[in-house]
Amino acid sequence: MGRLSFTDQFFIGSVIAQKLAHLRKVSVVVAGDPTSYHSETVARREGVSLRNFNSEGDALTWLLQEVEQKLPSSP
Repeated sequence: MGRLSFTDQFFIGSVIAQKLAHLRKVSVVVAGDPTSYHSETVARREGVSLRNFNSEGDALTWLLQEVEQKLPSSP
């Protein structure tokens, strides 16, 4: 499977912003260097907190970060 073109990445970022704006955070697992994908930039410009990751573990850690900080401590 080949890499999506810049135009396709731009389109995906825009669709994510339109359809998933109600979510607090969105993470996407991508192949290769996450900073080379443009969908994150487009979605963020449209107000969606989206981040690209190259590992599912890193994506989950980021998604749960804020939730864990808000949970009360165990006695």
